[in-house]
Amino acid sequence: MVNEATIVCDLSGSMVECGKRYAMNTVLRTIDQYCRMLNPNAEIRLLGWSNEIEDLQWGLGDDLPEKLLDCRGSSDVSTLIRELGDYPDTPALILSDGYWDDPDNEFEGWAESLGDGYVRVILLGADANRKLDAPYVFNVESILAALEEFGD
Repeated sequence: MVNEATIVCDLSGSMVECGKRYAMNTVLRTIDQYCRMLNPNAEIRLLGWSNEIEDLQWGLGDDLPEKLLDCRGSSDVSTLIRELGDYPDTPALILSDGYWDDPDNEFEGWAESLGDGYVRVILLGADANRKLDAPYVFNVESILAALEEFGD
C-alpha cells in the first residue's frame, strides 16, 4: 500500500452520462476504505481533470467534494501530463470513462514510460472506452486488483 498517491477524477462532460459521476464517488469511497484499512496515514491528493486541473481538497475519511458532480468540457491529456510530469513524485490513479482529448496517443507513451505500478486507469461506465487496453487499465469491477501493487 502506498504512502502517497494522486487520484485524478475525470470531470469532462462525458462523465455526466450513464451515472459515471456516481460510480466515481463509489470508487472513491472504496479507495478511502481500502487506504484507511491498510494505511490510514496515506496522503492522497485528489485532482479534478477536464480542460484544466483543479486541486480538490480531500483527505481520507472526509466527505467527497461537491465539485465531483460538476462535469463539463473535455479531458485534455496534455494538461494532465504537464500537471503530473514526466517523473511524478507519486503514483497516479485515474478515474475516467477513457474518452479524452488525445489525438496523438500522448497518454499511452507517457503511461508506459513510467514503469509498472505507477499509473492505473479505472474505466467507469457501461460505455467506457474499451479500446483503451493496456496492463495499467482496469474495469471498475476490478478496483481492488488495480490497487494491489499500486505504486510499488
